Amino acid sequence: MDTIIEKILGNVYIKRDDLLSQSFGGNKYRISIEYINDMKLKGKNVLIGYGSPTSNLNRTLAFLCYKSNIPCYIVMPTEDDKNYESFNEKLVSLSANIIYCKKNNVSDTIENLYNELEKKGLKPYYINGNKYGVGNEKTPLAAYFKVYNELKTYDFDYIFLPTGTGMTQSGLICGQILGGGREKIIGISIARESKKEKEIITNNINCYFDKVMNYENIYVIDDYLCGGYGKYNINIEKTIESIYLNNGIPLDPIYTGKAFNGMLDYINKNNLQDKKCLFIHTGGTPLFFDYISKKKTDYKIEKINDLKQLVEFIENNEKSLVVPLSVRLNITDYCEKVLKNGNAYCIIKYGEIASIILFYNNDLVTKTSYVSLLITNSRYYGKGYASILMDFFEKESLKAGMKFMALDVSKTNFKAISLYSKKGYQIDGVYDKYHMIKEI
Repeated sequence: MDTIIEKILGNVYIKRDDLLSQSFGGNKYRISIEYINDMKLKGKNVLIGYGSPTSNLNRTLAFLCYKSNIPCYIVMPTEDDKNYESFNEKLVSLSANIIYCKKNNVSDTIENLYNELEKKGLKPYYINGNKYGVGNEKTPLAAYFKVYNELKTYDFDYIFLPTGTGMTQSGLICGQILGGGREKIIGISIARESKKEKEIITNNINCYFDKVMNYENIYVIDDYLCGGYGKYNINIEKTIESIYLNNGIPLDPIYTGKAFNGMLDYINKNNLQDKKCLFIHTGGTPLFFDYISKKKTDYKIEKINDLKQLVEFIENNEKSLVVPLSVRLNITDYCEKVLKNGNAYCIIKYGEIASIILFYNNDLVTKTSYVSLLITNSRYYGKGYASILMDFFEKESLKAGMKFMALDVSKTNFKAISLYSKKGYQIDGVYDKYHMIKEI
C-alpha cells in the first residue's frame, strides 16, 4: 500500500497518502485497517468510533466497516460554533450510525452505547480502549511503523507531518527506533501545545514497546496553531490555494494546509533549503472541499462603534488610497463625524478587520445615500470584500428608504471605477473626481 513520493518545491518532497485508493485515502485509512484487523483478532463484531464531524478517521472507519459488513457506530460531539455539515460527516452518514452528544458527555455516551450493544448480544469494540479513551494506544501505531520501512530507503534529512492525535508521528518514531534512522521527524501540531503533544507521543511509544523507552528525540512545533483545532489564518489560506493552483494538490486548513505552511516557514527560518525534506500528506481531501465551499462566506459583517479601532484601521491602510486621507483631513475628526452622523461597517476575518465601508443614508430630502470611504487591508485583496460591502451598502440604503446611491472616486482609480460600474453606478459628474450614482 505504498504511495507516490514526488518532488514539489525546491528540495521538498511530498508523500501522497491522500492518493490511497479508497475512501479518499489518508493516514486514517491505514490506521482504520489496523483497528479493524485488531477487532477481528479479538473476536468482536461491532465497531464504535469517535471523532469530530470533520474527522477523517470517522470517514475511513465507516467505509471499511461497511465494506466488511461490520455494524459501525460513530460517537460524534456536536460543535456549537459549526453551522454547516462537513463532507466527512455526510460520508459517515451514508454507512454508519452517528450518535451525537455534547462534548462534556462523551465518556457516558460511549459507555451507554457499549452496554446497549452488549444487551443485544453483540461484541462491541471501541477503538480507543475504555470509555475515557485509554487502553488501545498500540494498535494504530502499527500503520506508520510499517510505513517507516518504506521511507528510510530515501535517506531524507527531515520528515514533516501534521500531528494531532499523535498516532502517525508515534508510529514513524517507533519505526525509526527499530530501524536506526537518522532523519529528524517533526510534527507540526494542529491542535495541542508542544509539551502536551510530546507527552502523548511518549506514552504511545512506551505502550508500543511495552516498556519505558526514555526516548528524547521527539520534535513537535506548536508555532502554527492559530488558536487551536480547525483555526487558520490568511497565510494558511494562501498556501492551500498556491499549492493547488501550482501543483494540483489539495491541502486542507485543519491538518495538511496548516502543517505544510508551518513546514515552509520552519525551513526558511532555519535555513534548511539544502536539506532533503519530506512532507507526509496525511489526507483529508473532503476537508479541502469544505474549505472551498465555505471560503467565500467565512466572514462576518459588523458595525464599528469604537473610534480608536476605526482610526487605527484607516491609519494603517490609507496608503492603498490614491490620495491618503490624512493628506486631506484629520482622520480622528473625520471618524468622529461618521460615527455620530453616519454608519461604519466592517468585514471581520480571523478576528480582525479585513475591510471597511463608511456611508451616510440620512438625506431625507434627495433620498440619496453616499459612500464616504471604502478600504480593504492589503492582506485580503482578491477576496471580493469591497464588492460584498457595496452590496451591503445597497441593502442598508433600501432599508433606510433611499432612492439613489452615490460616491466619488479618483479618475485614476481604475479598479474601483470598474467595480462600481459593474454594480450599476454611472458617472453623473466630473470634477477633480468622478461623481457616480445609481438609482435603486
